[in-house]
Formats: sequence, C-alpha cells, structure tokens
Amino acid sequence: TAQIDALGTTQLTSLTTSQIAGLGTAQVAALATSDLNALDSGQFVALTTQQVAALTTAQVSALETTDLVEFSTSQIRALTTAQIVALETAQVSALSSTHIAALATSQVRALQTADAAAIDTTDIAEMGTSQLAAFTTAQFNALGTTQLTSLTTSQLASLSTSQLAALSTGNLNALDSGQFVALTTAQIAGLTTNQIAALETTDLVEFSTNQIRALTTSQIAALTTGQVADLSSTHIAALSTTQVRAMQTADIAAIDTTDLAAMGTAQLAAFSTGQIDALGTTQLTSLTTSQLASLSTTQLAALSTADLNALDSGQFVALTTAQIAGLTTNQIAALETTDLVEFSTSQIRALTTS
Repeated sequence: TAQIDALGTTQLTSLTTSQIAGLGTAQVAALATSDLNALDSGQFVALTTQQVAALTTAQVSALETTDLVEFSTSQIRALTTAQIVALETAQVSALSSTHIAALATSQVRALQTADAAAIDTTDIAEMGTSQLAAFTTAQFNALGTTQLTSLTTSQLASLSTSQLAALSTGNLNALDSGQFVALTTAQIAGLTTNQIAALETTDLVEFSTNQIRALTTSQIAALTTGQVADLSSTHIAALSTTQVRAMQTADIAAIDTTDLAAMGTAQLAAFSTGQIDALGTTQLTSLTTSQLASLSTTQLAALSTADLNALDSGQFVALTTAQIAGLTTNQIAALETTDLVEFSTSQIRALTTS
C-alpha cells in the first residue's frame, strides 16, 4: 500500500482499466484523496464493486461529482451505508435519476436529511415505493414542497402514517387535490389534529366519502367552522353518528341548510342537546318532517322557545305524540297560536297536565 501511495498522479492516470481493476481493495483505500481524484471517469468506471465498497469515507466525500456521476448502478449499490452518510449534499444532488432509483432501502435510510432535501424532483419521481417507505420521518419532513408535489399517487400511497404525520402543515398543504385523494383511509386517520385543522378547504372538499368517514372523532373535533361549512352534502351525509356527535357546536351551526337536509335521521338523532340547541332558525326550518320525527324528546326540549317557534305548522304537525308530551311548560306557553291550532287531536291529547 505504501508503494501504491507513492505513485504520482501522472503514473496513476496512466494505468489501464485492467490494471485499475486488478488493484487490491487495501491498495485502493490507501490512495490519497488527491490521487484518487486524479483518475479519470473511465478509470473510475473500471473499479470493481468490491473496490468501491472499500473506499474510505474520506475518499468518498472527496470524490469529484464529475467522477461520481459516471458510476454504474452496480457501483452505486456497492456503496456502504457509512459511505452514503459521508456523501456531500452536492454529490447527492448531482446523482442521476437512475442512480437514485438504484439505491437500496438501507442506503436511502442512511442519507443525511440535507442530502434527502437535495434530491431533485425528477429523481424523487423515479424513486420506488419501497425506497420512499424507507425514509425516516426526519428525512421525509426534510423534503421541500416542490419535491412533495412531484410525488406520484402511488408513491404517496406507499408512505406510512408516521411519515405523513411528521410533515409540517405547510408541507402537507403543498400537496395538490389529486394527491390528497390518493391518500388511503389509514393515512387520513393517521394525520394529526393540527394537520387536519390546517388543511385548506380546497383540498378537504376533494376527499372521498371513504376518506371523510376515516376521520377520527379527534380529527372531526379539530375541524374549523370554515372547513365544515365548505363540506358538500355528500360529505355530511357520509359522517357516522359517532363523527356527528364529535362535532363542535360552532361547526354544527356552520352546516348550511342544503347539507343539513341531506343528513339521515340516525345522524340527527345522534346530536347532543348542545348541538341541537346550536342550530339556527334557518337550519331548523329546513328540517324535513322525517328528520323532525327522529329527534328525541330530550333534543326537542333543549330548543329555545324562539327556535321551536321558528318551525312552521307543517313541521309541528309532524311531531309525534311522545315529542309533544316531552316539550317543556315554557315551550308550550310560548307556542304561537297559529301553530297550536294546527295540532291534531292526538297531539292535543298528548299534552301533559303539568
């Protein structure tokens, strides 16, 4: 090794590719970085995978990008994880899409976060799903918005819930609507409440009904009133009863009349008394007779007298005798005569003595 190290750059550059390939791994590792860099691209390409793997981390980090980019995919895959860690950001940035796509998952995981951030969008788009799945949460969060928006739907679907949950709200919102739609229900359910609350409504409204139903009760509670107000009737109708019950009262008040009318009777029956009381008069008057008939006596009794009186005669007639009997004395006393006179005889007989 001392003799090899004693060779001058002129002597080294005169070696044939066969001579280069015939050097022992210890001999190659003994070369000074300046001597190694004196080799031309053709000589570098002649290095065997064993020789490449034997290079010291100092030699690897000192490699000129013009030489590194000439490495074959086999030579790139021969780099050890320690050598991958030693790569400079500029070196990683110079690698081609073919090089990046050739990295083993263990090599991908060994990349420094700054190196992961240096991979250009073309190279990112060529990465396999197993490579992206190998990214640590730190590496994934190091990706810039341009890199994230270059991910294909298949690549996004391969990410773990931990990886997505590690994204800053800014990075998550960098995804376009098409990318959001590609997220699996498990990935949606894995988003943090902060991420959910920060979602742009233009993205949220593109969610499928399955994605909406995948939201946890904590995520539902984290939704802003603006987000809820922008949900479609299809989205609202897709909510489970447990999701409905998890909604903030301010969010309930933000549901427009069209969306409210699309809600099923089971959904309305799941409303807490606080949620029912949060409904505005316009919302209440939009309820169908079937929806009104599904409300419990406790829910109706929670309505203010003003809200109860906002119902029209047709809605009052739809109330069951049990619902009539459950109205409070204050509600009964405040009923408008135009509504009371529309009561059926059965409803009148349902009134309690107290």
